[in-house]
Amino acid sequence: MNNIIQAVACACLSLALLSCTKNISDRQSDTSSAGRELCISLPQGTRTALGSPSDGVYPLYWSDGDILSINGKASGGAVIATDRTKSRFSLPDGITAPYSIVYPYKEGFSGAYFPIDQTYVNGSFDSGAAPMCAYTEEIVEQVTMIPLAGAVRISLLDSEAGGVTVKRLKLDSEKAFIAGEFTLDCRSASITPGQKAVQNISCVLPSEGIQLSRDVRTDFFITLPKGDLDTIKVQIIAVGGAVMTASFYASGDKAVKAGVVREFKPMKFNKNGDFELLDFNAQADNLGWENDNYLD
Repeated sequence: MNNIIQAVACACLSLALLSCTKNISDRQSDTSSAGRELCISLPQGTRTALGSPSDGVYPLYWSDGDILSINGKASGGAVIATDRTKSRFSLPDGITAPYSIVYPYKEGFSGAYFPIDQTYVNGSFDSGAAPMCAYTEEIVEQVTMIPLAGAVRISLLDSEAGGVTVKRLKLDSEKAFIAGEFTLDCRSASITPGQKAVQNISCVLPSEGIQLSRDVRTDFFITLPKGDLDTIKVQIIAVGGAVMTASFYASGDKAVKAGVVREFKPMKFNKNGDFELLDFNAQADNLGWENDNYLD
């Protein structure tokens, strides 16, 4: 088939948080004009797995099974290059320009879907948890996908008493919709909560839970839709029923930023009282984020 989209993960997800942050990488990628091919640049969040951060930036890699929605139809599955930064997708039959491209594909839905249940992945967020989109009037040399989600990294250490095994994390908002189905305008990359949007997210852990360490933090990455989400309450539920509650503010200058990971300082598990999740100390300017060298 000549109708091929070549997607190139040519840059990195910014480690940008109201914390220790850096600018998004601007690495360039090769493009192809053979036949009817479209090169898609993915400069920020995708379904792909996050790699280990280097110089304050998380690299992105395509995952097996990645599928795009193009004009509401499923593309062919990803054919991933050896370095995992490039992938090719066949165009679905029977579609014509203009092209609205949404990632990832969800059967029967052409908007942006933010998973309500996000499975724990060591060092990354869940597959398909970071939607993005693009729009083009025609097949062109390259289209840049626009991220629609940001992420938070919640880091935990074991309690003073020790022996804590976490079995679930829950995020709730009293005022904002933070998951489910959102209507999407690919031209403007704007999202609006739909009738099936919800105000809660669960981070689903393995059945045996995740045992915390006193010395090495355990990181939980959870994605959220971009925008003002007011106050988000976090419940960390341990095996045996102990619950730690925390919260963070996600509006104004702390609103969720698309393509950005917001990191919080590690906290020891403590079931007594409510706690505020604290950002690493850094200041933003118009050009990006200044690194405060806090991260190890």
